[in-house]
Amino acid sequence: MKKAFYILAASVVLLAASCGNNAGEANSEGGVDEGPAVLMDLSDMNGLVRENIIDHGLADVSMQNNVLTTEDHLLQMTIASRLGSDVMEYGIDEFIQVNIDGAWYTIPQQLSKRETPLLLDPFDGHVEKSENKREYTVDFSQIGKLPAGKYRFVEKFFWRRLQEEGHSIAYFWVTEPGGERPPESETTGAARMEDMVFLVESPHGARRRVTDEDVFLSMSFDNLSGKPYIAVNAALEMRNGGEWVNVDYQHANLGLIPGWEKSQNLIFLDEPLAAGDYRLRVSMHTMKHDKIEHECEFTVWAHGILPEPVWDVSCLELSPHRKIEGSTGVQMHLNNSILNQKNSKLEMVLAADKLYSYGEGCAAEVCLDGNWYSIPFAHGAVIDIGYSISPETEEASCTHSFDPVFSYGVLPAGEYRLIKRFDLVGPDTPSGMPTYLAGEYATAEFTVEETMIWREE
Repeated sequence: MKKAFYILAASVVLLAASCGNNAGEANSEGGVDEGPAVLMDLSDMNGLVRENIIDHGLADVSMQNNVLTTEDHLLQMTIASRLGSDVMEYGIDEFIQVNIDGAWYTIPQQLSKRETPLLLDPFDGHVEKSENKREYTVDFSQIGKLPAGKYRFVEKFFWRRLQEEGHSIAYFWVTEPGGERPPESETTGAARMEDMVFLVESPHGARRRVTDEDVFLSMSFDNLSGKPYIAVNAALEMRNGGEWVNVDYQHANLGLIPGWEKSQNLIFLDEPLAAGDYRLRVSMHTMKHDKIEHECEFTVWAHGILPEPVWDVSCLELSPHRKIEGSTGVQMHLNNSILNQKNSKLEMVLAADKLYSYGEGCAAEVCLDGNWYSIPFAHGAVIDIGYSISPETEEASCTHSFDPVFSYGVLPAGEYRLIKRFDLVGPDTPSGMPTYLAGEYATAEFTVEETMIWREE
């Protein structure tokens, strides 16, 4: 598929979506839209914006026909609420994304021309009732003909009572006229075992395997299909001779598994598992409620027989800040830059020449063979607290403690650094507004003298 985009001038107007069937509506000239005449060129991706948008699953958006040809320009949509206590507003913010090399890119033309939203009543357990379900037509002729490929239609919602926003997604395919259709199992939404690659490992998997000290398990899902799945139940079992015996645990972090994406969730254990062989069985279904059950066998090792933890570069991603230039307005240093068994926490001291805002969290990275790599969190949670700092800030109020051993679980001996973001605010900003889109970063390096492992007290 070519990968380019040109903004096309279109004389046709978008068909207004309503609460009924609107196929064949007239344009503003009184005639009938015949669709775009020019095929979009996606060869240089000019104008496309890479965005990973999450389907919140609180509305079902589907198409009467989700396999189009390059000659088509109408999407026949059906929408049904899954939110049982709130009215949804929709129909204002609608757009199309294209899948290129496994990533989603937004075609930056809004499909809707409405000034007031459409309304969808709450779901009361009877989706087929007319007040819970709407059919409408979307015309994408204004952006040109879509080349053959994978696409998805994104509808943005606003929930009145909750005062929150979210998205629902419908996937579709475009083929050449008379060309080969995508596999039927892809387009019908039926559940397939081969759609999902399922793996269980330690949340410290970049440095060691699952041990009898872990109180978390990491579940990774690689969804190879274009349809979302919902994981609804996970059963943990231990091998006892020739049988599998159920193991109780606290709970699993299950939910939506987006299409064509990788995701990672956690299982929270009441206590570490004894060394032995285990399996995890996860039940999941598509939006059409076709069910499958995946299982993954894994081994829990006695930590005393495993070698010293070391970083596995193949499991890490290069730092997005490897070309970082430190902030000229914020300074950060560590009172204690060496971690060992006697000292497991870092004390950050901040100073600034201007007024900045910043949050509670910070990131840690490890230096391996001269390159900086991002460290995946193990069980670190950040409280969303906002702080400010300026030349007038008292020293005692700009000192913060950070426990990297708790946040990252296992830190092999080596060289590390902290990275913390700051946003310039107040009269020193170019427009007087916070520079949230151009944050500044301060860094401070530290050394881990010996392998540090967090253990629950």
